[in-house]
Amino acid sequence: MEEAIRFYEHFGLGLPDPRPELPDHLTVSMEFLHYLAFRETELRAQGTDPSDYVRAQRDFLDRHVLGWFPLVAHKITGQQPSPFFQGLFELALAFFQADTEYLARIA
Repeated sequence: MEEAIRFYEHFGLGLPDPRPELPDHLTVSMEFLHYLAFRETELRAQGTDPSDYVRAQRDFLDRHVLGWFPLVAHKITGQQPSPFFQGLFELALAFFQADTEYLARIA
């Protein structure tokens, strides 16, 4: 959790207090990834090198999200959730993996 906070602070972000979710909660992580992708797009539009933001997205996915999300997705499958939630986890995992591959190609 502390490492996630350091990531946020490095990019000038903090968490509002009080915040119902922990800093390493999936929704907080996804908000951070959205911010990084938004900044990357902004810099590309300005003709500025966005490589710091591309590397940050890749590192954050590798070190945080993909460190635990595949395990949770696999565990959920064994609990036979409703098809909606099963599909949601499968879609999220596929997205994280595809995004990681995309970021590796453009880095």
